[in-house]
Amino acid sequence: MATVPRLLPPAKALGAASVLVAVVLGVGLLAAWWGGPELGVAASLGGLSVLLVTLRAEDPRLPLGFGAVVAVLAALATTAAGDPLLLAMIVAASAVAGQPLLRRLGPVIGSAPVVVAAAGTGTASLGAGEAAVGVMAGAASVVLVARLTLSRRLPPEPLSRRVTWAFMGTLAIGSGLAIGIATLLELPNALWVVVALCAVLVPGYVETRARAIGRVTGTLIGALVGAVIATMLPAWVLVVLAGLALLAGISWALVRSRRAAGAYVAVATVLIAGAGDLGAAWDTALDRVGLTLLGAAIAMVLALGVRAVERREERAA
Repeated sequence: MATVPRLLPPAKALGAASVLVAVVLGVGLLAAWWGGPELGVAASLGGLSVLLVTLRAEDPRLPLGFGAVVAVLAALATTAAGDPLLLAMIVAASAVAGQPLLRRLGPVIGSAPVVVAAAGTGTASLGAGEAAVGVMAGAASVVLVARLTLSRRLPPEPLSRRVTWAFMGTLAIGSGLAIGIATLLELPNALWVVVALCAVLVPGYVETRARAIGRVTGTLIGALVGAVIATMLPAWVLVVLAGLALLAGISWALVRSRRAAGAYVAVATVLIAGAGDLGAAWDTALDRVGLTLLGAAIAMVLALGVRAVERREERAA
């Protein structure tokens, strides 16, 4: 007998996601109250940049050090918004800086290029000082809260030396080229190319392809649903629904359901864009789908190089 697909994530994952979302958003709201909305955005981005590192690292100096590097690069990126080549180099540098973490913990640095690109594209409307202080404060706050509330960490998934360098290189080249070209062509919502690429790219071509299929399918569904809902409800309702959709998306990501996660995150993004304007909702839906397809395609092509290194190691063993 056929069953109806689940729309809500498992309760355990929802609870864990609630804690993660509450920490990141709480830090952002506190910073916004203290120093204004721009500082709040920077703090939220800083928390996101070290979240995975914090969940896997026993030594708090690892996420704190990486957060400091991301903060400096985000500040530099705000000054490079009009220079596609310089912005590409800075975004790529955020991946290169994570090489020691890749070696010890596994692929935990994917959000760093997204944070730096967000600062550089003007998506977050940050100045250099706000980016540096906010990102570092957010990163430090997440590390501190995690140390006080988490009784254990996720197990590390260290990579071999060759795979570490291959994966770091593909992430740096892919994210740098993606944001550089998108900025040069003045694509609206250029950040989404980097978001999709970093979310899809993992060591191993087969796993990357599976992630891409699930994410693209979910994004197509979610973007269209979000655009339709945005035509029917008032703005404040759309903002509330967007928050709930984001929580569900993170919950599904924790249980490795890429299609559901992509769908809910796409719904949240389009609802926020459409809160005040129907045209913006449809434009966002189309941009999100197209740029996600582009980012996923770039990730799969780059993953072929990582997979070649993995196969060479398998034959050597």
